[in-house]
Amino acid sequence: MIVTLRGVVLFKDLDCIDLEVNGIGYCVFVNNKTLSKIDIGKEVLLYVYEHIREDAYKLYGFLTKEELSLFKMMLNVSGVGPKVSLAICESGNVKDLYSRVENSDVDWFSTLPGLGKKTAQKIILELKGKIVEFTGDRKEDTEVVDALIALGYSASQAKEAVKNLPSDIVNSQEKIKLALQYFSK
Repeated sequence: MIVTLRGVVLFKDLDCIDLEVNGIGYCVFVNNKTLSKIDIGKEVLLYVYEHIREDAYKLYGFLTKEELSLFKMMLNVSGVGPKVSLAICESGNVKDLYSRVENSDVDWFSTLPGLGKKTAQKIILELKGKIVEFTGDRKEDTEVVDALIALGYSASQAKEAVKNLPSDIVNSQEKIKLALQYFSK
């Protein structure tokens, strides 16, 4: 599985770049916001999502891990594919998008390319309460929160449990065990 790619940008197109990594060229799809921040001939680090289907193998790249997480969250919504998810990631900063979901801003989502009112409502319905904002928390804490959400806890419950964990524990698995004990109290 490809997680990141660091290489030199050889070519920019309307929706993708050719990235050379150790002599191998990759076509990586990016949104316009990312495209505008990348220069030909310069090295770039991209966080990558592999989209594999029986008829296609595509790479989608992001400058930040937060954008990649948002992209993957949007893909989990039924009816939202990579192109729409990429357009959503381009439409604003990550925190702004999270607040629009939490505030049920259907009208704003409906204005995005490829999104109708029903899909916008579906995005809000499926993601509200499940989004974890990136506030500079340690990587392990984010992993613990994500694991707790996957187990069915809300984002706010997961954050609260992580806040109450002892700061001397750094192992994610130990933190998850302790967080589950926190919920059983």
